[in-house]
Amino acid sequence: MRDADAVANVRDVRRLSLAILGFAALVATLASVAGGASGDPPTIAFYKQVQASYKTVPAVRVQRRGFLWYTDSVKGSLVRWVNGKKPPAGAGYRLATESIIMLLTNGTVTKYVDTAKAPGLPPLTLIEDSTGFWVALNTKTGGCYHRSSRAADVAGWHDPFVGVYGTFALMTTQGSTVTVTSTYPWLSGELATETDHISATTKHLDSYTVKVTGDSPITFTATNTDIPVPSYVPVSKPHCAS
Repeated sequence: MRDADAVANVRDVRRLSLAILGFAALVATLASVAGGASGDPPTIAFYKQVQASYKTVPAVRVQRRGFLWYTDSVKGSLVRWVNGKKPPAGAGYRLATESIIMLLTNGTVTKYVDTAKAPGLPPLTLIEDSTGFWVALNTKTGGCYHRSSRAADVAGWHDPFVGVYGTFALMTTQGSTVTVTSTYPWLSGELATETDHISATTKHLDSYTVKVTGDSPITFTATNTDIPVPSYVPVSKPHCAS
């Protein structure tokens, strides 16, 4: 999806000097595409309506799979994760299922809480808001949050929930569902093909699949559900001393 899926990182919350490609770098790449969006004009116009439809949505719950892996087995590291690309082989990374609460203001992500769960590992919580980006491996109740880099963005903080860029094919409609397929750059010379299923009535995104081809091919999927702002949204406290 166009919120922040166009991002890949290898992150270690205790080794912040790692070389990474952050969301801002890819946004710059996408911005270089002439006009931001190309292809079928009616489909682009419809997709802009999809973007605008989220201006009145307070929150969205995203269930995502195939996008993020993590491990707690790297010596001297609290946790490492890889998103948007395949992890190094043999390093103990396991594929996670993510449940993400996205808080929106006027269609822009103001906070997200990403709870990732992988078989045999403690849950990983990633929180980003105006205070920064925070990470906790939930090995115990009340565990502390480590500060990480904004470049670790995995869910489009401070960006529109839906972005309009890439090359759009002719949309199709079946019943109450509009299907939109588009392609856009992904990392270094890779290509992402995204297929969105959108409600023709609300113009909200119901589900999507992104297939990345190139040096690190992956396919990830997600479903979206509009929700009211939850009565309790996890906060990134307490903070770790180091």
